[in-house]
Amino acid sequence: WPKHGRMLDKAEEMLKRVYTNWWAHMKVKALSAKQQQLFRVQLLAHRFLAPAKKGFKIQGDYSQHYADADARASFEDPTDPVAFDAPVVKISRKGKAMDRTLVITSKFVYRADPRFKVNPARTLPLENIQKLVVSSNKDNCLLIKSDLEGRDMVLSVG
Repeated sequence: WPKHGRMLDKAEEMLKRVYTNWWAHMKVKALSAKQQQLFRVQLLAHRFLAPAKKGFKIQGDYSQHYADADARASFEDPTDPVAFDAPVVKISRKGKAMDRTLVITSKFVYRADPRFKVNPARTLPLENIQKLVVSSNKDNCLLIKSDLEGRDMVLSVG
């Protein structure tokens, strides 16, 4: 940026923001639709996790399916397709670790036992989620806080 007088300081700040937004728009516009979708997911992950996790970096493939196909097969529903799934470890109220599959659709979050069918007691409507809390330590714990009594989830997502 060229040197200027003090009168143009606020204009310079505004022009730098405009230029940054324009530059980002041009970079994203050059990507394919699939790459744009992946980039948006990576940005959301960074926005959500970077403040809570020191040293968080966007790395790897952010595909939507991490669980095996057998675990995902019981959730195939044409009216509510699976948006994301991953194997997780659920921590019970007594501190016991149990393998589960976390499945997120456009309407629900499912905490499923891969050995059994979907149990309504293990579903959580998205509108009942108050907040997600990520541990600030070097662990991989996630708390899904619900406004329904007794439906909070503590998961190990790594």
